[in-house]
Amino acid sequence: MVTRVLLLVLVICLFSNVRGGCRRGQYECHDGGCVRGYFRCNGYQNCKDNSDETDCGQKCYECSYQYEEDYFGCPSYRHPNYCYADEICSTVYTKTVNGIKIEQGCMKDPDCITATGNNDASCVQGNPIAGDDGTTCTFCCDDEYCNNV
Repeated sequence: MVTRVLLLVLVICLFSNVRGGCRRGQYECHDGGCVRGYFRCNGYQNCKDNSDETDCGQKCYECSYQYEEDYFGCPSYRHPNYCYADEICSTVYTKTVNGIKIEQGCMKDPDCITATGNNDASCVQGNPIAGDDGTTCTFCCDDEYCNNV
């Protein structure tokens, strides 16, 4: 019986080393430490070795809000995040019966290009929200429509 328990403990220890020391949803720092996954590329050093801030991409705001005539942008309390190296900043406008929903954040580069290519003809940079209800317009990062910080 004791032999079986020791064997089970040994197998568990070996298996945990194979899959890494962090739980699901965590990022494993290069020094072996663990931080929450959403701390990766957030612009702040969370790993002691700063490995959570390596190989990061553009710096963007990430938020979702309803458009109002006198307000355009992420709430002032939001801090910018860094996208991963294979992502770019994006802004997505969706026209609804309640107004315009705007989502800013990071998107995989090919996904953003594909989404932009699928834009409705009413999605023009000067007036991206001119379409009918349900129209979605996606813009990848450029000088005017990037949510750069």
